Order: sequence, then C-alpha cells, then structure tokens
Amino acid sequence: MSDLEQQLSGVLTDVAHEAPSAVGLADGARRRRRVRRQQRLALGGAAVAVAVIAGIVAVGVGGGPDRASDPVERPSSSPSAGAGDDWQTVEVDGGGSLMSLPPDWSPHECGSPGDAQTVYAPSTADPCVDSVGAVFLPAGIRGEQEQGALVSGDGGWLGYVNAGQWEVRVFHADRALVRRILATARVPGQPEVDGSTWVGFDRNGLGYEIPAWWGLGPDADLSPYSVCLLPPGSPKLDEGMPGTGFTLATELSSGDVLRVAAPTEAVASLVLMTVDDVTEVTSSEDCAPEDFAVGLLPPETEDESLP
Repeated sequence: MSDLEQQLSGVLTDVAHEAPSAVGLADGARRRRRVRRQQRLALGGAAVAVAVIAGIVAVGVGGGPDRASDPVERPSSSPSAGAGDDWQTVEVDGGGSLMSLPPDWSPHECGSPGDAQTVYAPSTADPCVDSVGAVFLPAGIRGEQEQGALVSGDGGWLGYVNAGQWEVRVFHADRALVRRILATARVPGQPEVDGSTWVGFDRNGLGYEIPAWWGLGPDADLSPYSVCLLPPGSPKLDEGMPGTGFTLATELSSGDVLRVAAPTEAVASLVLMTVDDVTEVTSSEDCAPEDFAVGLLPPETEDESLP
C-alpha cells in the first residue's frame, strides 16, 4: 500500500466512523425518531470528507490508488436513459463499476502527476478547488462494515455507496442530486436506476422511502424487490440475487430482521438509510409489493368549503 493509499484509508476510516452506515441507521431506528434525518458531521470531519472527494489529499508520493496508479484510458461515456433522458454513464478504469451523471458533468484530474484522481464535476466547477463532484474509490478503503451513508456538513452533502469492488462517492450542495447519482451506482449487467422521485411508505410499523417503481419504470417487473420487517429468526437470505438484484439485511436490537431486496446494492443501501421508527411489528406476513400508484398520489387535504 502506497503512502497515498494509507493516507486515504486513514482519512476515510475517520469519516466513516462519524457517518452513519446503512446497518447502523437501521439498528438506530428504534432509538431515534427518524433516522433519515441524517446526523450532521462535525465541521472538521466534513472538511476532510470534502477533501477526499475532491482528491485534494492526493499528494505526489508515487504509486497512487489502485484505479489511478496506471490509467490506461479515459472512462467511457454513453447516453443514459434510466437516470435522466440526457444523462451520461461513466465506468471506472478497467471496468467493474458504473454511475450516471448529469450531461454537464465532465472528468477532471486532481492531484499531482502519477497520482492523479479522476473526479467528475459540473463543467462550471473545478473539483480540485471547489470540493464538489463524484469519484470511484476502492470499496474496502473505508472498512467492509460500512454499506453507505448520506451525511451533511461543510455546506453540502456527502454520500457513498458500494458498486461491486468499487465505491461511488459524491459531494454536492444539492442532497437530491447526490442521492440521485448514488442511486445509479451499479455493476455491469444491472439496470440503471432513476432516483429522481422517491415515494414514502408506512407498512406494518415500518416507514421507509423507495425510488418510484424502484427506479425502473411502471412497466418493469418489480416482483423481486421488497422491504420487509420480519420476526426474529427470519432468514436474512444471501447478499446478491443473480439476474434480479441485491439483498441487504440486518438484525435489529429487538431481534427483528430488516431486509431490503433492490435492483442494486446502492439502492438497497439508500433505502435502508430512510428507515423510519420501528415501534412495533404489527404483522408477521411476508413482504408485500408496494403500491406506487397510491404512494405517488398527492396528500389528502380537507375541503374547507364543506360544512
């Protein structure tokens, strides 16, 4: 491991310790009113996180991170229909992980020669100075126990999720944009998720949010996907569902099992981050499909004209 890798690893570990993980959020749902109101990082920790996302910590020490040490070619870019009509898809050097970005985002090289990190950012911004953008990092750099997080601090939002052997990390002032980009993180062969609209549900004592139609559209087969709060002793299932998606599960302090089956690991993590208070399991029935048609309806209001 190079000096830079050690520095990145140490910084990201410190930040990850302050940021809530998906599993930590789920477990803490029994103690906090709403875990989706993400905890605010201390200013120092957030500033470090911003430095990492922008690649400013990439000092010239030779040997660089795995993905930046021997760049072969620029990440590929192609039109993207899932995340947005004109969004582009980029892939980490060497393949294995993808994300989708707004059309005006472009790659920038931050750091010294030989140790540069590719950071994607709006064309009007300089991520090496403005501390804004999206980047691929080795997934294990912040610890295998961390599935992902979305935290605020230093004037913006920092989010990270796993996509195969890589982590997608995004920092921007717009929380909705950060979450939308994170929702597109995936491995080759997985669908591109549209995270532009999220729908809230409250079922069986469990509150949570999901991308509308799991981000796949109203005509997609959504039968493999679900969010479940199951009785103690319920099987967690294996992580990963070849050909259909990804499952994440955690055992709460009560012994109940919280299980999310989603199109990708990134989406499963993002859904876990929204878990509301789990006050009581009102039913032990297995997972039921969400009715997005109802969830997307505007909230009911009282008609003051009625007597």
